[in-house]
Amino acid sequence: MACSTSQGASRGLAGLRIFVAEDELFIAMDLADSLRALHAEVIGPAATLAEARALLASDRPDVAVLDVKLGAESVYPLVEALRRQRVSVLFASGYGRDAVPAEYRDLPFLSKPFGIDEFVRALGVALASANRARVRLVPIDCGQDGDDRTDPA
Repeated sequence: MACSTSQGASRGLAGLRIFVAEDELFIAMDLADSLRALHAEVIGPAATLAEARALLASDRPDVAVLDVKLGAESVYPLVEALRRQRVSVLFASGYGRDAVPAEYRDLPFLSKPFGIDEFVRALGVALASANRARVRLVPIDCGQDGDDRTDPA
């Protein structure tokens, strides 16, 4: 998923505080590195529900990117707390949308694996759906063969 960024694309996430909860180490690190490359401030990643709660006790993100399961634990109690704080939520999971309980199916969902441009668009949807779209997210193109090229915005 890692991708270099152009000046225009990097402005798309600048200033956003993005919380990441993902229990697969390599996916979590790749996601965090990609977000940092796009100049977002990353909170986490958290691999367990306990780590997630501890991080969120001291930091308030603009948007949370959550795998639906962290180990054997469901993230849905965390979703409730985030919603109360009016934090946008984006599910990013290898489980299908059908695995998400009905009360959370209105939240944006991104199926793994995904590319950075798809991820940036999904972040925009998550922010807009919570009426928190304060910045314009710029989709980027990493090239058809994944060669980390971007189009200037």
